[in-house]
Amino acid sequence: MKTAATNKKIREIIQVVREGKLVPRPEFQRRLVWSRDDKNHFLDTILRGYPFTEIYFADGDVNLETGEGTQLLVDGLQRVSTIIQYFDGDSELKLTSVVPYRDLT
Repeated sequence: MKTAATNKKIREIIQVVREGKLVPRPEFQRRLVWSRDDKNHFLDTILRGYPFTEIYFADGDVNLETGEGTQLLVDGLQRVSTIIQYFDGDSELKLTSVVPYRDLT
């Protein structure tokens, strides 16, 4: 099996989740356990432009008629969920150390 690393932008991850092209597959992953502080520290890492742990995808099903395919989220559910919550302004995401997405310049 051949693998290759790629660098996706945050906006690309948000887009493929929205389009249903990235399947979060929680049965692969542990349940969501990050605390409020964990989420805030992760978002602070992103906003400061620091590197963070890889998010792993695997190829999923392909529509044989259109050629479009999906990807499975193998590792990174906590990170992707936090990014989506932040971007959406989810009221359940309690921000303590970062500004809301809508207030970014």
